[in-house]
Amino acid sequence: MLDTHHIVPFDETYILYDPSDPLSLVCVIFSLLPIGVLIFYFTWFITSRELEPVFLAFGQVCNNVINYVVKRLVKSPRPLSLYQYTEFPELQNDYGMPSAHSQFMGYFATYVFLRLLLQNTNLKTLRGRLFCGILLYSACCLTAFSRVYLLYHEVDQVVIGVLVGSVIGAAYFIVVSFVRDIGLIEWGLNLWFVKCWYIKDSYYCAMSYEEEYQLYLERKKKARPGVIQTSKKLN
Repeated sequence: MLDTHHIVPFDETYILYDPSDPLSLVCVIFSLLPIGVLIFYFTWFITSRELEPVFLAFGQVCNNVINYVVKRLVKSPRPLSLYQYTEFPELQNDYGMPSAHSQFMGYFATYVFLRLLLQNTNLKTLRGRLFCGILLYSACCLTAFSRVYLLYHEVDQVVIGVLVGSVIGAAYFIVVSFVRDIGLIEWGLNLWFVKCWYIKDSYYCAMSYEEEYQLYLERKKKARPGVIQTSKKLN
């Protein structure tokens, strides 16, 4: 269990941990995982101009708004043991039910798992899809555990957080699939200001990694045939 007598903030963050406890440091990393997911959304969109990360990010915003509202309706306090030894009394004004980190990861894991399970073109086998699901929910559970170990939440607060986030993720996945099927997304992609950003949705015409690689080889061969022939001679 975390030693509250030696806790300090982790670098420039507000996450409190015990530097002498290796497990405490691991828990800090998983507590910061939602920030990494947000960076992943942004990077994915900038590099690919795909709509999928936009859908994910918008659903994440809705998920966080729901968490904010539910917390202030339930008004369940955080564990008191964390605050009586800290210099951050403002944290006592925040509520703990449900855990925002756990709800965040529950939403992310469920939406992405359903996408991989039902709509992915690269994972051909059910075993591969289930393995990815295990990785996603393992990250979710470890994030929830980190919030309990670092004394930010009680066990019931993270469990409810994961469940609420999972329900929202599944419901949002159904909504996004429905909006795609009725053609609303295709209509939006034809708007002039959307076209200016070269935004696309490869949902109905997605290529596997193998197909993308073959297309890359064909384009490379047409673009620089002399270089390709020279490379073959050298090999």
